[in-house]
Amino acid sequence: MIKAVTVLLLAVLITGCAVNKPIPVEYRGHISTGLSVTNHNSVGVTKWQDKRAISGINEKLVSLGIISKEITIEGTKVRIADFVRDNFIKELKAQGVNVKEIDILPASSDKQTLKNIAVNNNVNFILSSDLISFDVGFHGLWTLECSRKVAISITIIDENGNHIMLRELFDASMVNNEGMGILYSTMLDQITNKVMKDALEKAIIKTIKVLNKA
Repeated sequence: MIKAVTVLLLAVLITGCAVNKPIPVEYRGHISTGLSVTNHNSVGVTKWQDKRAISGINEKLVSLGIISKEITIEGTKVRIADFVRDNFIKELKAQGVNVKEIDILPASSDKQTLKNIAVNNNVNFILSSDLISFDVGFHGLWTLECSRKVAISITIIDENGNHIMLRELFDASMVNNEGMGILYSTMLDQITNKVMKDALEKAIIKTIKVLNKA
């Protein structure tokens, strides 16, 4: 009972958490890897599955660890999995990777489907991913211990169906103490422009290295 009351208090007192409405956010990226892209073959990037444990929960009230499935980018509602994927693609392109966006949502474990997508879309590689975490947690009552975590699992196959990366996990997190009045929009900005950026940087560095060796 005490835990339930605490969750409700947190949902009400953290501004923006008590309603299920998309919150505007802007990703300010520009990752610098220091790597040179030597493999300029085409890489198709599919849409990503949202595999967060909380993604199917009723979100009329936000409780521990829940972020809405959608956020608002320039006035448009966007799936969080698409938001992470879109910024991953932008960063890959900025590094010089020959990326082709493929708006198909396959299971990253379905090797045959991924191979067929590569052939049908005339690309040399297919990159598919699952969004594992894009979550904010908070614990406490008057002073909150706030955690933010982003994790993605990436699979890459070549056009012949060979894995060059198999369900590799890239994650980042941030934990600090905040006052009860912290804005939910502030936490969303932190998870986007600090935590997500750090996770994407790890994924992009490894992706470039793997592609260069392929």
